[in-house]
Amino acid sequence: MINIIREDILNGNLHELINSEVNELNQDLIVSNKKMLYQITSSHNQNNNKNMNISTIKLGECENILKKHYNLNDDDELIIFKIEIYQEGFLIPIIEYEVYSLKIKEKLDLNLCNKTKINILHSVNIDEKYLFKYNSTDDYYTDKCYPFTTENNTDITLDDRKNEFINNNMSLCEANCEYKGYDLNTKQAECDCEIKTSISLKDELEIDKDLFLNNFKDIQKSMNLFVLKCYYIFFTYDGFIYNIGSYILLIIILLEIFCLIYFLLKGYKVLLDRFHHYYFIIYKNKNINNEKNEKMKM
Repeated sequence: MINIIREDILNGNLHELINSEVNELNQDLIVSNKKMLYQITSSHNQNNNKNMNISTIKLGECENILKKHYNLNDDDELIIFKIEIYQEGFLIPIIEYEVYSLKIKEKLDLNLCNKTKINILHSVNIDEKYLFKYNSTDDYYTDKCYPFTTENNTDITLDDRKNEFINNNMSLCEANCEYKGYDLNTKQAECDCEIKTSISLKDELEIDKDLFLNNFKDIQKSMNLFVLKCYYIFFTYDGFIYNIGSYILLIIILLEIFCLIYFLLKGYKVLLDRFHHYYFIIYKNKNINNEKNEKMKM
């Protein structure tokens, strides 16, 4: 199917259909099945895409680079042949694409854009309550002191959080992309991605989960000793309210204050009187011993 569509674009068999539907009516040509979706669209349609059920590719600066290199006018449309490949268990499809110009009847060389990135929007279905969990650069995955309580009322280490992200396929972007955010209104995730220079023709595209580790910042492995560096959390509202140790420490502090006040009001005078009493006894005994010594010398 990929080769047939590619050849029909290059040899002109689809030019009339593309010009009438895609360029004039701004309607994309789409064929899909359970595993893949084939789409012929234009840079204009993608920049103004209102179909939230299909991913969107915005070439951005790459579009200007290609038009300049191939001496195309600003109003010349670039045709995008895009494929969405669905993998079971993943929130997003794999996006493959090629860019063509009907004016010069060529597939454009995307290597020209290797120093730029393109913007891809994915329509995703996620638990918005835990939106931060889908962002691999969030403090939840990078801050050793980020507090989080699981359903079992236990904390979870950074390594376990990252493993949960990978094993549950929670990434909203492909491995060579940077997650930029999630739009609560359109239900779309935004990613800035490195350029793919050609469409993969593999029958089955295997996803290496280890690649998603690249989305995490370089941090040391989590150890319980790191908790010592998180002392400041105790002085936050949540750190105090939801920590049973805070109440124990507060009781001890209050007892200490009560004892100090009681001592100042009652115990200090008693201690001072006893000090004077023992001092007088010691001083008196010392004088008696001195007198005895003087008599013995005589």
